[in-house]
Amino acid sequence: MQDRKLPPEVEAELQALEVLSDDVLWAVARSRINLTKHRRWRRLLEKRQQGGLAEPEQQEFERLVADADRLTVCKAQAYQLLKERGHRIPELENGTNHRAST
Repeated sequence: MQDRKLPPEVEAELQALEVLSDDVLWAVARSRINLTKHRRWRRLLEKRQQGGLAEPEQQEFERLVADADRLTVCKAQAYQLLKERGHRIPELENGTNHRAST
């Protein structure tokens, strides 16, 4: 696996998660991308696959992808911190979305 360095602002965000309460970490871990952003990303993706995007649309698409990537990294870090604090983390396959602590 290739090591990729995260942007400094993302690193700072991940470090900030370390001092948050468990309840806030659960909220981060369960968070989802805004529905409006998701719909816009989907439209731009479809347009991109059907022939391309104008430059402003391409930039918007890249921002939306970066936002989703950032959210994914923060969610993963929140789950990791919760696990380190002794919480059981729901399995992805079963879609469990409840809080389970040991």
